[in-house]
Amino acid sequence: MRHAPKIEDIQKKVYNFFTNDFGRYINSKGIQSRSEVKRYILETIGSYAHEFGYKVYAEKATCFYAHEEKWIYDLHWRVDSEFSRLVRLPLVMEVVSDEEHYGRDQRITDSFLKLMQSKADIRLMAFEFEYPELENMQQYLINLIEQFEGTQPGDCYWIVGWENVPISVNGLKFENYRA
Repeated sequence: MRHAPKIEDIQKKVYNFFTNDFGRYINSKGIQSRSEVKRYILETIGSYAHEFGYKVYAEKATCFYAHEEKWIYDLHWRVDSEFSRLVRLPLVMEVVSDEEHYGRDQRITDSFLKLMQSKADIRLMAFEFEYPELENMQQYLINLIEQFEGTQPGDCYWIVGWENVPISVNGLKFENYRA
């Protein structure tokens, strides 16, 4: 699979957001609402698409930068042409951050399975989970990738998990998995 131009620059930007800006912003604003956390993530990652010259697809109510409404994923970046509405998917993203703890494991797994089916350059999963089970969930998702017969050499996954809000600096785990 060919990779989107500036993939390293995209990774640096996204990594910096989650490891520096994300927790600091959430905590400084005193945000406790999981829907607000999700909106902030989608809005920020959506803004990066414009910086790199891609169109953004997400719910317009949660992402100011959305070119059109979401399609399959919570957010995705798209390249199109005059001949095709879909030329490339530089990034697809799912976010699970909600008030309901019951069934969250299954919601995370279901969202991640959507990403696994994608032919995107970058598959980004972001979710909230309780410590110390956060690392176990990340490892479970990596195991899904490794067991999936459709996984291709070079497939790129970024699996970001954080402890419950308020977010601690030590409570965020970023896994960069490349098949």
